[in-house]
Amino acid sequence: MDALVSSIAEILWRTFAPEVEVGHFAEYFTDIYSARQREYSSYGSPPHGDVSQKNTVLWEYGKRMASLISPAKSVLRVTLIGDLAMEYMSGLIPLVRQAAEVWPADDNQHSC
Repeated sequence: MDALVSSIAEILWRTFAPEVEVGHFAEYFTDIYSARQREYSSYGSPPHGDVSQKNTVLWEYGKRMASLISPAKSVLRVTLIGDLAMEYMSGLIPLVRQAAEVWPADDNQHSC
């Protein structure tokens, strides 16, 4: 898994931050990724049906993103952002596939 995360970090670095030293970017990305993994893994899975989304990963993600957009608290905004996140998670699939294609068989061959 570490090699996959490193591959994704390298792709993100090349695409969005080539002016930053790759080692610093990889360290930052890995730290943030690990912190979010620990945080989000403590929340419940999205429920099915007309059950409250509160305290689920989508709810907490929606709250985090809504707070970045505006300090005003809005249940509708949190819900919409959480739902949009779920809908557009499929956009990550090509990134993961690209990382898997360049993911070396040996972890020591990694540049990040």
